[in-house]
Amino acid sequence: RALANLGSVYYDRYMGEEAVDVLTESVDIFRRRLGEENTETGWALGSLGSGLTLLDRDEEADSVFRASLAIYRATLGEDHPRTGSAYNRLGRHLFNQGRVADSEPYAERALEIWRAALPADHPAVGEALSLVGGIRAERGDCSDAEPFLREAYDLRRAGLPEDHPDVAEAASLLGACLGRIGRLDEAENLLSIGYTGLHAANGPDHETTQEARLRYAEFCRNHTCTDAQDVMNAQ
Repeated sequence: RALANLGSVYYDRYMGEEAVDVLTESVDIFRRRLGEENTETGWALGSLGSGLTLLDRDEEADSVFRASLAIYRATLGEDHPRTGSAYNRLGRHLFNQGRVADSEPYAERALEIWRAALPADHPAVGEALSLVGGIRAERGDCSDAEPFLREAYDLRRAGLPEDHPDVAEAASLLGACLGRIGRLDEAENLLSIGYTGLHAANGPDHETTQEARLRYAEFCRNHTCTDAQDVMNAQ
């Protein structure tokens, strides 16, 4: 497990090659010592899948995430929170690849499991709500996506410090969705909160900051924005 923890540290630092090397070794050790159908093996596989995504080795990551999910289903059962995590990881991976329709059943199953097994205000519930809402928004149904994104935003505001990047990201996602259905004043406010919050928390070059900037800039290209010049200058 120490190797897997080290691999997770490398992953958090975006050191993909190092993460994959260490996590591959960790998976091999768990398989030899504990067997294929063991939760530790499933955990290490999930971490390895995340490392593979940093290297854009998406097909390998897909296979590894599915193997991790299968282990959790076999060992912990369909309704265990860690099984929910494996569903969510696979759903997020597919969504990030642009496989929106493929990602939806996994994301929805994760949300169903976590709602049943965890407190209503648990951060994992907010994470699943955000993914389900993002999927519905991506397929063009923002009216359907809004309740999920709004609940995710409300949960994060209630459970995290005001300046936490997860609060800002949830604001940005909800704002972009509201802009598409004509809720312009609230949309602009949330997009501004999201972009400025992520800029302050993560810096201008972080992936989430750049994504929030693009959402805000797109909105301002189509509507009159109070801070439009600042957003465009940030591009």
